[in-house]
Amino acid sequence: MATKCTVFSVGDADLDEVVDQPDTSLPRYEDLTSRIAVTAQTPMLELGVNWQPLHFAFGDHAAVHPLGFLAAGGEAVPALDDGEHSSGRYFAPARVKEILDALQRTPDRDVASNLAASPTKLDAVDGLRLFDLLTEFLVDAAATNRGIVVHRFR
Repeated sequence: MATKCTVFSVGDADLDEVVDQPDTSLPRYEDLTSRIAVTAQTPMLELGVNWQPLHFAFGDHAAVHPLGFLAAGGEAVPALDDGEHSSGRYFAPARVKEILDALQRTPDRDVASNLAASPTKLDAVDGLRLFDLLTEFLVDAAATNRGIVVHRFR
């Protein structure tokens, strides 16, 4: 089964709930009764399996680079950690702004070119659409001084 990815925008209060009361905040793996799933109060963007070609399209960077955020980096979110099935990583608002800046400096032609060379194929039009959606999502998170959680799961 392929690994999927959802990106959540979270405020400090949301993150505190993850640490203090993990059952009522971000969803645990296969938890269909979480606050997010029931009320949809937390902004989220589902990338599905397309996170992998997007990561490659961004330059296939390591965790230390802002554009490595889909694959690595950030702080572990224990409520989303289910070993081999699920993991979550938190990026603070300052890091979100760095990620956004790096995305905004990435030319569409580079994204399209990298998508064409990606081992996990994603149509350039669909890839650029997801690139734009993710950028807009991060614009909103940065404007509201929120962090993000990258949740990968099977």
